[in-house]
Amino acid sequence: MIAHGDNCRKISEKLDITYFTARKHRANIISKLNFQSAAELDVFAVMTINTAPITDPNYQGDGRF
Repeated sequence: MIAHGDNCRKISEKLDITYFTARKHRANIISKLNFQSAAELDVFAVMTINTAPITDPNYQGDGRF
């Protein structure tokens, strides 16, 4: 979801969790990956999704299954 440009508000709605939970999870990811900023996480997410092999035959080409 991060790689698709979703902010914490959109992510929280999609996952049916509070905004603050989504924000905390994002902060924890940034911390665990030793990133200095949210921008680094965004770049990492985009690069990861664009280089991940597609193995699911139901892949629709937009990151959704």
